[in-house]
Amino acid sequence: MPTANEIIIEPFDGDLADMREIAEFHLGIRQHQEATTPKRFSNIYASQVDLMDIDGYYKSGNGNFWTARDSEIARLVGIVGLHDEGEGHGVLKRMAVDPNFRRRRIGTRLVNTLLDHARETSFSVLTLETAKDEDGYPLYLAAGFIETGRVLRNRDYIMRLDIIQP
Repeated sequence: MPTANEIIIEPFDGDLADMREIAEFHLGIRQHQEATTPKRFSNIYASQVDLMDIDGYYKSGNGNFWTARDSEIARLVGIVGLHDEGEGHGVLKRMAVDPNFRRRRIGTRLVNTLLDHARETSFSVLTLETAKDEDGYPLYLAAGFIETGRVLRNRDYIMRLDIIQP
């Protein structure tokens, strides 16, 4: 297990090299999921279209995208995105933490950063899709998300969190 170096969470800055690193990181997470859980993705490469244009997809409107890096080795260890759907609705997407860095509260910090941003901007509701067997599911419950339905194409759960503005 990696040492307890400081983990820095910051918004994506639009750097093309970072965008490639994020796409490669996400692909590695998908490949790990495919190797350790029942097959869920018909084409893991096609599942990354939004990561090819992070600025356009996530940072338009009030959305954003955050990275978590190990400060000592400058390695990407986590990501999360908030897509602005309009009319106060945001979608939490791409929540992922390197399997070697899990159980260090990185996922919690990423989600809390996203929630703080949502409260400070115009979001009134957040939704997400996830499977119960994914590591993030208990994290979303702890953050206050509740199940509101199912996605028929992949049997994921739809979860919702109403945002109370400060």
